[in-house]
Amino acid sequence: MKRLFVFFILFYSATSATKAQAANFPRPASLEPQIQFWAKIFGQYSEDQVVLHDARYPYKIFMVVDARPLKRQGMSDAQFYREKRALENKGKAQVRVMLEKLHRAGGNTSGLSRDELRLRGLYANFRSPNKFRNAASRMRGQGGLKERMAKAIVISGRYLPHMEEIFRQEGMPTQLTRLPFVESSFNLEAYSKVAAAGIWQFMPSSARIYGLRNNEIVDDRRDPWLATRAAARHLKDDYAMLQDWGLAVTAYNHGRNGMRRAVQSVGGGGIDKIVKRYNGKRFGFASRNFYTSFMGAVDVEANQRKYFGTLQREAPLKFEIVRPRHYVAFSTLARLSGLNTTQFAELNPAFLTPVREGKMRVPPQYAIRVPAGRKAYFERKYASLGSNDLHRSQRHYYIHHRVRRGETVSTIASRYGSSTSAVMSANGLRNSRIRIGQVLKVPPKGGGSASMVATSSKSAPSQSRSTSSSGRYEVQRGDTLSSIARRHGTSVTALKQANNIQNVRSLRVGQQLRIPSGSRGYVSHRVRSGQTLSSIARSYGSSVSAIQAANGLRGSNIRVGQVLKIPSG
Repeated sequence: MKRLFVFFILFYSATSATKAQAANFPRPASLEPQIQFWAKIFGQYSEDQVVLHDARYPYKIFMVVDARPLKRQGMSDAQFYREKRALENKGKAQVRVMLEKLHRAGGNTSGLSRDELRLRGLYANFRSPNKFRNAASRMRGQGGLKERMAKAIVISGRYLPHMEEIFRQEGMPTQLTRLPFVESSFNLEAYSKVAAAGIWQFMPSSARIYGLRNNEIVDDRRDPWLATRAAARHLKDDYAMLQDWGLAVTAYNHGRNGMRRAVQSVGGGGIDKIVKRYNGKRFGFASRNFYTSFMGAVDVEANQRKYFGTLQREAPLKFEIVRPRHYVAFSTLARLSGLNTTQFAELNPAFLTPVREGKMRVPPQYAIRVPAGRKAYFERKYASLGSNDLHRSQRHYYIHHRVRRGETVSTIASRYGSSTSAVMSANGLRNSRIRIGQVLKVPPKGGGSASMVATSSKSAPSQSRSTSSSGRYEVQRGDTLSSIARRHGTSVTALKQANNIQNVRSLRVGQQLRIPSGSRGYVSHRVRSGQTLSSIARSYGSSVSAIQAANGLRGSNIRVGQVLKIPSG
């Protein structure tokens, strides 16, 4: 059966390329109100407004909660979020009261307010005697996306020309390159709660199927060029099976087999029939609205002047490809490209934090993007590098992981692409028994110790990384000054001064370090463009809930430039 399925996909992928290029994106009249709802979400309603609506019939809008006046009062982000949420809850309560009044009134309209009459009119064609109570149970709040959409249109200029060319090469309609407006707002750092990543929001399993690497060096899902090629092929396979663009686009969210089951369940038909009739257990709000939200975003982008006035898209990123022949530091490659590391990362966004920070090197033959016209310069400079910059092996380092309830050595090793034996060896464990709160050193794939990492010739017993009451800390195998500083909410400079350390390479296992007074267990982080609470938590080995608690945040809204306290340890 599996071979037949693969043959089916390959056959239709080959024969439907011409049909795909001449795509017909359906706009059934029954879905037009839903498409217009999403156009308003992307182009009309502010991020500081919440639209209270019927989840099954999104265009039936109960109330628009407007928190913009609150923002003009100059309150902090945390306070604004709390007040906005309170305002939304108050609005929902008011709507419920009105809908309950309508339910009790039946056909009697006397004594109804203008707002109540308007809500009554939304369900004039519904015959159920419980229609208003049913509507109340389906009430949902949708935040506006106007500012985010405007920003996404500007940023998309960096990538869309190349993305459109990739889709043309794959025989696919270029309109599909607008899906990232819905998936990620063209945020390269976007991560979802279910581990989807990048502007195309690839899940790890789908990424592997379509050739995107996800290892200790790179996560290709974050690379808009590589991920676009994979997305084009993914969508080509979706269309090959379903032969309808409304269904194929929805399959990108719900899965092609899920959509095939949906079609079978309702007895055939297009996306309008699926949206109206299908009630699959996993076919939730996001899947039901995926196609109409896509069409709404397409409309807004096509009419951007109407919604945003004049927007100036960023210029396309143009580049050439080079392939270094050695293990080389990320910063060295950036220098050879004539860029700083931030600029270099914009062209090479798949490389993970350990590589960008120099804890690991870029391996040989990895494709590196350099600015257009700089390839010859890069190769001349590369040829002049000495042994201090060109290496024959990778640097490996330890990731520190605090054990949580339900975790085992095996599950922790699997999470980081390591092995049970490697984790046990790194921590001197004689068996797989671990405890909640214990901090383990986890070597990534092929991991081990490296220069600038404290090591010893013998495996040391696993010890808790605690600081004594005298404010001193004993260096453990795998420690660096930066990891110790992060753990105790201080800085490398302060540690060096407090312990008269001249050379960071001199750190040794068993060494007693004095922790500067005033360390509070927090490290400060200034939010950069594209970062989320989730990505920040991952980079510090913390958790979203811990950062929220430390900063009094009830939600995940943060702003560029905001300084967050990150709990250490």
